Amino acid sequence: VGIYALGSRFANILTFIAIIPFQKVWGAYSFQIAAKGNLEKTLAKVGTYFLLLLSITGLAIITFSPTVIRIISAEKYWNSNKVIFPLVHANVGYGMFLIFVFGIYYLNKTKIISIITLLGSAVNVGLNLLVIPKFGMMGAAVASYFSYSLILFATYTVSQKYYFIPYELNRLLKLYLLFLVLSFLAVLIKVQNLWLDIAFRGLVFLIFGLNLYLFKFIQKKSIHQLRYYQYKLS
Repeated sequence: VGIYALGSRFANILTFIAIIPFQKVWGAYSFQIAAKGNLEKTLAKVGTYFLLLLSITGLAIITFSPTVIRIISAEKYWNSNKVIFPLVHANVGYGMFLIFVFGIYYLNKTKIISIITLLGSAVNVGLNLLVIPKFGMMGAAVASYFSYSLILFATYTVSQKYYFIPYELNRLLKLYLLFLVLSFLAVLIKVQNLWLDIAFRGLVFLIFGLNLYLFKFIQKKSIHQLRYYQYKLS
């Protein structure tokens, strides 16, 4: 439990750095955007760039936390880095849930959120009962990932039926797959030498940034649009 708790604390850095600040301001801000018009396109852009923020922060946590854990903790706690990968991805799912749930909130269909959340909680409890006896803390972490993924998918599907938002699904999928592959490689490949390990993890992060540049993921036009709406609402 102590080993899992350490890994969970590192994974929750994503929540404290990116998700909680976004959650505090996004609710009121999104309704202000709705009042000003052009909600659909703006929300789609916000979703894409919020996933970018989650991916950058999440990749940094997954990539560098094993090295940090080796430095700051006793060797018996080093295995805590194993649960960071699925827990960070679970937190990314929760972060995107805050984006996709807008349509349900906007039309005041909040009962649906309760149903979806209860369903996800039931799946989480059921998976924990099945996998923890056999896989231990990894089972608990993977169960969290699948339950958050289910909540995210159900929320997106229902919300789109009530209030369609033209999310940039192609860009979202490419970004998440890039994040998934690189973060998996950061977990899979282990370098015993500490300095070589740091260099390798820095390379993983550099490859992520290089791919964003090569595929022109960050578009100046979109950034200017987001800044324009921020200025209009300030």
